[in-house]
Amino acid sequence: MSDWNQYWDSLIDDHKMKADIVSLNEQDEIRGYGKEHTKKICQEIYDDFISAKKGHKSVESDFLTTISGLKNVHSFSSRVKEVDSLLLKIVRKRKEQYADKKYRDISAGTYKTVLGDIIGMRVILHYQGQWQDVHNDLISEFPEPKEYPAKGFIPHREGEVFIAEEPVAYYAPGDDISQFEGIIKAKPHKKGYRSKHYIISFKNVYIELQVRTIYDEAWSDCDHTYVYKNEANPNNLALSQLTGILSKVTNTASDISEMMRSIYYNRYVSCSGNRIAVDNEGDEKMKEIITSLSKSLEMLNRFYSDLEK
Repeated sequence: MSDWNQYWDSLIDDHKMKADIVSLNEQDEIRGYGKEHTKKICQEIYDDFISAKKGHKSVESDFLTTISGLKNVHSFSSRVKEVDSLLLKIVRKRKEQYADKKYRDISAGTYKTVLGDIIGMRVILHYQGQWQDVHNDLISEFPEPKEYPAKGFIPHREGEVFIAEEPVAYYAPGDDISQFEGIIKAKPHKKGYRSKHYIISFKNVYIELQVRTIYDEAWSDCDHTYVYKNEANPNNLALSQLTGILSKVTNTASDISEMMRSIYYNRYVSCSGNRIAVDNEGDEKMKEIITSLSKSLEMLNRFYSDLEK
C-alpha cells in the first residue's frame, strides 16, 4: 500500500494535477462515493491493467499482423498504453466530463469498454491521396455495421472483428472536404490536425487506428511531445503558437508532395523542353499552396515580432 501511495502522489505531483484531485474528491463525497474515490478506483484499474498487459501485447501483435497487408503504406507503429498515461487520462476524463456517468463511474470492470485506445495503431502513408484505398481495405477487413450508436462503442461480439464506432476524418481549415462525402464523417480540427480515426473491436479489445501521412505524423509527434498535455510547462505559450505554425507548414508540405504525385501521373502540368504548362486545376492548386505558405510566413513573422527582445 505504501508503494502505491508513493507512486500515486508522485504521479499527481509530477503532472500538477493535485487541484483536479481535490476537486474530484469534493464532488465524489457530495455523491456519497467516499473519500479519495479517484485514488481508489485508479489503484484498482492499475492492478487490473498490469495483470492484463501481457494479453494486450499479444492482441497488439496479432492485429499488426492482420493489417500488415494494407497497400500504399509507408510504415506501421503501435503501442499498448502506458499505465501512467492511462491513469492520467482517467483523472482528466472524470474531471472534464464528470456529468457523464460512464466517466464518473469508471472502474476496473468498465475502463476497457469506456476507453478506446488501450491499444493504439498508426498507419503512415506517403501521400494524402492514398487514404481512400486504405479506408476501403479497412472496411473490407473490419466490416461496418448498418448504423452506429449515438454514443459509445458497439459491444464486442465473440469471434467477430468489426468497426465499433463511426470513423472520423479530421481536417484542417481550408481543406477540400468533398473527398470525404458519402465515405467518412468529416470533422474540422482547430489545430489543423489531419488524420482518419477508427475504433475496431478485435479479440474483445477496442483498438484505435489512426491513418495519416508522414507529414501529419511529423507534426503530431512534435505537438504530442512538447505541447499536448504539457500545459504546465513554463514555455507552453510559445510552444502552443509554434505548433500552430508547424501544423500549417507540414500541411503545406503534404499538399506539395500530393501535387508532385499527381504531376508524376500526368495531372496538372505538361512539360515541353524548358517550358512547363499548367492546366486550370493545377493553377488553382498552386494558388492554394502559395496562399498557405504565405499564411505560414505571416504567422511566423507575427510570432517573431511579438517577442520581447
